[in-house]
Amino acid sequence: MTFSVHHFLRQIQASLLKTYFCAKTDLVPRESWKLKQPKLAAQLAKFLRQSTGPICDAILADLVRVHPMATERGRKAIVNAASSQSDVVETFSKLDNEETRGLWMLMEHEDIFRAGEELHFFDFYSEGNRGRHYQTKPDLTVSRKTEDIRAFSDEICNFYRNRDGSGISCEVEFVDRYQDGSVQVTIYIQGLPNNGSEFVNGKYKRRVSNPAIEAAIVYDSADGQTSTVAKGGKDVHDALRHSFATKLLKVDPRFDIVRQRKFKLDALKSNQTLLADPSLGVKAVRVRKLRMAPPRYGAGFLTVEAPAGEPDTGVYDLGNQWFAERARLYEKFAVIHATIAMHFHPKPGATRSRTINIELTLPNTSNLKSFGDADRRIVEAHIEKWKLIEATG
Repeated sequence: MTFSVHHFLRQIQASLLKTYFCAKTDLVPRESWKLKQPKLAAQLAKFLRQSTGPICDAILADLVRVHPMATERGRKAIVNAASSQSDVVETFSKLDNEETRGLWMLMEHEDIFRAGEELHFFDFYSEGNRGRHYQTKPDLTVSRKTEDIRAFSDEICNFYRNRDGSGISCEVEFVDRYQDGSVQVTIYIQGLPNNGSEFVNGKYKRRVSNPAIEAAIVYDSADGQTSTVAKGGKDVHDALRHSFATKLLKVDPRFDIVRQRKFKLDALKSNQTLLADPSLGVKAVRVRKLRMAPPRYGAGFLTVEAPAGEPDTGVYDLGNQWFAERARLYEKFAVIHATIAMHFHPKPGATRSRTINIELTLPNTSNLKSFGDADRRIVEAHIEKWKLIEATG
């Protein structure tokens, strides 16, 4: 979701806003704290928009930092990073919403918040194209000795330097994932110089910077599962895994690839009704978009997309209207992407029903990680029911 200062501040308890802003600055007019929450949020947003200088920049930077963590996934990452989880969970239960919880944690326990950010980075990207999953020996210890960390860091830097000239230096951080007992190693590699433009104290400048390339490795000693998250493809993952094994696990770099599930979207070529499960609150399902490639006729794609605001119209209805061969035309193509709209029954007292769009792309990319746990369980149950996942084994 796009960040909006006003919307973000409206979610946070007025008492916490006062504590936070008063700790940062005394420039907020005193009469503002007498306002009720909606008007207070508007006043504070106006203050931040109209003010300049390092103090307001720091406040906005904090809010932007909290924003991606103010989600169910972000909250779970923070709890996973806390050694005393019960204390954090108890405090979170007393706070109104995710935004309030995120800001409170940044204010009171910035070290846990920072560790939670690292876990959130891994959790988010491990399910997509950046993630690779492997199996090695269980019951190993991840070394945190200074000399081993230095050897690991040097080898990673050498790999990036030989690859593209980056990697002049790197930093390695360890985070214990207390809920599942695994260990995360996060690596920040110095990227190539970037001659970017920015504003400094209200003045436009071009400044050379060295952005950080972030990667991560998680090892679970209980079963030997090892996952890597990084940009750059197979050679980057291989280098991370090899260095991690030899320098920090002190074992031969032998890993078995854990096969990721793959989607089977060609099942959507034929005109069919995807059944909805009313017991899960789902009223109806439609295939709203198909992106298809001709397997034997050269380059190009055929994309058919039904309007978002017409829940009774799907891609098969459009095919039947548009083409002489009707929707049977799709059978000549290979489906490489599908958007499936899931329409829910209205909740008691609600005037409008809810719709979520499931995005599935070959071989295994989806937007499932963006859903909350409840919606994700519903979507997963339906995808399995529709037989859109290739059988393993």
